[in-house]
Amino acid sequence: MISTLLSIIDRLIQLSQYKKRRYRVLFNEILQPTFDELLLVHKNYIEMFSETKKMLPQGELTQDPSEYTLLLQRPELHLREKRIEFEPVRQKLVELAKSLRDKNLDSDVEDFVQAVLSYFSEWIKGGGSSATRLLDTFEDSIRKGEKISPDMFNEQWRKIDETIYDLIETHRSLWSDICEAYAPLKVRAATSS
Repeated sequence: MISTLLSIIDRLIQLSQYKKRRYRVLFNEILQPTFDELLLVHKNYIEMFSETKKMLPQGELTQDPSEYTLLLQRPELHLREKRIEFEPVRQKLVELAKSLRDKNLDSDVEDFVQAVLSYFSEWIKGGGSSATRLLDTFEDSIRKGEKISPDMFNEQWRKIDETIYDLIETHRSLWSDICEAYAPLKVRAATSS
């Protein structure tokens, strides 16, 4: 009787140790690298949008439609070039999170995966990345610049400026959600020995 009870206790201990080892592997091989790469992507987004915002003219704008278009093309070109730097990493993270979403994971890991998917939600829905959305805004403003009265130029610039501000704040908020979901995973990995 006692030997059977000790055997059951031993099996439970082994199961617990197995689960801890399995979690450490998941954390070290997938969760930690995902977080590290997300940090790079997030930093790239914030820098790219902030640099683009700094390129917007200050004060009153020109009344010349061709000069207005030229002023738009500089930040638009910058954005077009910078957005491709981390595109492969973003794609990899999206696909990884999608594949993890279908696994039977602990709730804290599921929270992290959902935070990653939320960070890229526009892209997943097929609407393109945040940079693509901003490029669309620039292109729309360039087209309108050829057709609208010069009085509307300032309104178009404000629209672009507000879009960039909203993108930066949205990404900061989504990054905060990722950090909130990641922190318990890090603590769990550090204490599961």
